[in-house]
Amino acid sequence: MTIRSPLSGRGRGRGRGGEASALGVQLYLWARLVYVPLYLSGVPYVRSLVWAVAMAGLALVLWPLLH
Repeated sequence: MTIRSPLSGRGRGRGRGGEASALGVQLYLWARLVYVPLYLSGVPYVRSLVWAVAMAGLALVLWPLLH
């Protein structure tokens, strides 16, 4: 959660946030919420897939800041 907050704040502050950034924040949030029970249950492969979805969400948030 510590990475997502500054990234989403910078995107909105610079007027670069859009639908992709909003989708990225939602992907990150929901994937992290799904990740916790998978982690506690010890499900290895699905957990890695959910983590990758969360990282894709962060990439969607970061992308407008780089352009």
